[in-house]
Amino acid sequence: FVLAKVASALASKDKMGKLSKSSIHVPYRDSKLTRLLRDSLGGNCCTVMVACVSPAEMNIEESLNTLRYAENTRTITNVIKQNVETTVLSASESAAVLKENKLLKA
Repeated sequence: FVLAKVASALASKDKMGKLSKSSIHVPYRDSKLTRLLRDSLGGNCCTVMVACVSPAEMNIEESLNTLRYAENTRTITNVIKQNVETTVLSASESAAVLKENKLLKA
């Protein structure tokens, strides 16, 4: 239930555009699962969702709910930024890092 709330909040943020993104609260802290998936759902990650549905008539309601949820989460878009740390190493520090890498590979 909480995961669906988070997905719908993120999807509505994307539908509303850049101007009102800060006005919608995404309830990540309401569940341990959504707290763990915070980066995957709305952070700096590339995420793939797989929806499993059944062709059996007895599972039709569950399959429809899964497809509705998948459609809602399909509209979520994440902006991926490359995490780059620009640190300038001296020649001796660089040599020490290369030596340590060679030792770790061995």
